[in-house]
Amino acid sequence: MNKKQILKFEKKGIFTVKQLLYLYRTRKRGRRSRQEHVAHKYELQALAIRTGNIYIQDKTTEIPKHEVEIFIDFECIPNESFFYLFGTVVYQADKQVNNQFWAVTKNDEESAWNDFISVIEQYGSSPLFHYGSFESKAILKLGERYGTPTKTIIERLLNINTCIYGKIYFPVYSNGLKDICNYLGLSWSSPNATGLQSIVWRHEYDQSKENCYRELLQTNNLEDCLNFKGLTEHLRLIAADGSHSEHVRFADKEGGSMPESASNLSKQLSNILLSAHGTYEQKKIRLKNKEDVTTSTDDSGDNKKKRLISQGRKVNKINQVRRGRTCPNHPGRKLKPTQIEASQTIFDLKFTSRGVKKDITKYIGKKGRCTACKHSFSPPQIRKLGAGTMYGHGFIAWVSYHRLPMRLPFNKIAQLVEDSFGEYINESTIQSQIVSFSGFYKDTEKMLLERILNSPVIHMDETTINIVGASQYVWVITDGTHVIFKLTENRESTIVHELLNGYAGVLCSDFYGGYDSVPCLQQKCWAHLIRDLNENLRKSPFDKEYENFVCAVGELITPILQAVEKYGLKTRHLRKFKLNVDSFYEKFINDNVYTSDTTQTFQKRFIKYREKLFVFIDIDGIPWNNNAAERAIRHLAVQRKISGTFGKETTPHYLRLLSVTQTCRFQNKSLLQLLLSGEKDIDNFKGSKGLKGWLMH
Repeated sequence: MNKKQILKFEKKGIFTVKQLLYLYRTRKRGRRSRQEHVAHKYELQALAIRTGNIYIQDKTTEIPKHEVEIFIDFECIPNESFFYLFGTVVYQADKQVNNQFWAVTKNDEESAWNDFISVIEQYGSSPLFHYGSFESKAILKLGERYGTPTKTIIERLLNINTCIYGKIYFPVYSNGLKDICNYLGLSWSSPNATGLQSIVWRHEYDQSKENCYRELLQTNNLEDCLNFKGLTEHLRLIAADGSHSEHVRFADKEGGSMPESASNLSKQLSNILLSAHGTYEQKKIRLKNKEDVTTSTDDSGDNKKKRLISQGRKVNKINQVRRGRTCPNHPGRKLKPTQIEASQTIFDLKFTSRGVKKDITKYIGKKGRCTACKHSFSPPQIRKLGAGTMYGHGFIAWVSYHRLPMRLPFNKIAQLVEDSFGEYINESTIQSQIVSFSGFYKDTEKMLLERILNSPVIHMDETTINIVGASQYVWVITDGTHVIFKLTENRESTIVHELLNGYAGVLCSDFYGGYDSVPCLQQKCWAHLIRDLNENLRKSPFDKEYENFVCAVGELITPILQAVEKYGLKTRHLRKFKLNVDSFYEKFINDNVYTSDTTQTFQKRFIKYREKLFVFIDIDGIPWNNNAAERAIRHLAVQRKISGTFGKETTPHYLRLLSVTQTCRFQNKSLLQLLLSGEKDIDNFKGSKGLKGWLMH
């Protein structure tokens, strides 16, 4: 393979393993050749995809914040050079303004272009964020076409792709906006929305003039801008604090050599961290080699199809119900009999010892009329079903079960209903049924929170989720038996103080500063601390001062955790280590002067949290890690990767049902049995053993 062939493959961005090996064998001393640089780029991309981590090659470009930020996205028919849609999203303070300028025909292109110019000129020199070179080329072309000065516009452009290319490697196969955004949890309402699909939609619009295609294009354009904004915020976070993110790695440090002493110490710390993992019925902490630890896994437009029960569908049973006797609005006033018939058909699932079968029941009865209010009323049994209700409790419980612990998206559940029962239901109907179902468990949520606040120890943690392009926070609070999730728009600790107001037990948490001001005893998570120590040891493998410091921490905590493994969280066996703690602080923390920035950082942390690191030594049954909260919130982290984004209105209802789901898991109870039973108090729910037991309803 000669140089010309290499350049040909380079241009196409295609390399085989043999070609990559060739490029590495032809390395020269000094600066990398172009071929080597490209080979290294693809090596990092492959590493990112294999590990699922983000790799930073060079110092990332910091994207400054501006008072006004404008995100732009254009849509075009390439072979006609017809720009038919100009989209902008303007962010100013807490306000968001969306603008879309649509050209019905080529004759309308100039008008849409001028409208776009007039909007961006309102904001002076505010930056215009775009992704890739398409918008900059389009502005030059349209400026020349219509005689518009574009120099100042070009100067305002900020191509975010330049902050990624050659600097940040995401675990995706391309640097396309949709690929990266999907990885970050930013999604589009139309999963098949691509550049090619947009051309198809525009063609369909030109042929039929149906507004549904225009709406698809405008929605996709708006979501491009919104998700582009979300990507920008993620890049700012990586630039500001990338080293502290769980899935961000520095490429130059990855696989770097490490002295044997540091390597052994890092391995020792990794083994300690293994003891922070276990099953929900964690009874024993292990401090053995990785090979000896048994790991556990989590439990784991056809309108005819947008209905569940169609006309003429076979009904299994017809129930004749009695007419109501008294008026609901006028107690004591009798209803006058009428010949008007009321009926309602309910689709449900019945669980028997032989399996699950569908059941369609039709309720029929005569209406009664009130002479006072002049209203006719259906029989009480039909009114009790709910106006417009078509689904029974068993079916909604079955759907909720597949949505929550099974993590199936709504379209898959709809397909499963069709395949299993030959019935049709649309996704929005499934979603609305789950939202309605969550209302049944409002009292359960209150009971769970009350019991958590009465427990001697509470675990808390938080994580981000994407709500229609915006990052919000989900907080979990658990006592190891009961679980509650709460949603907030930001990471302010207000929710922590509201939930723990008056709490007199011990709070276990990580080192987020929002927990520090809670007026109760606190135990900080040693697993987080050890993880941070180990990660920095890998990043600073030749910092001898820091290595000695970490070694001292290891010598302090290892005997303590070995005693926990042997005797459990019993104070009478742990108090003897208080002298070791005092000695550690005298020798390595108090009044010590360190030159290493990393060592200084951890020295300050040990000083700040001395009273909150060793509470488990003084009080029986206090865990040394925050594993309970991490286990509780792990389900949401997995769902976040599957769903990408969550709905604004439905998320609180989903979290309420997730609280019920995780509480059942922590108590080793069947969620499906609970949902079918109609029981609200999970602690009192016993369930049935065996397959026959949980199928019976």
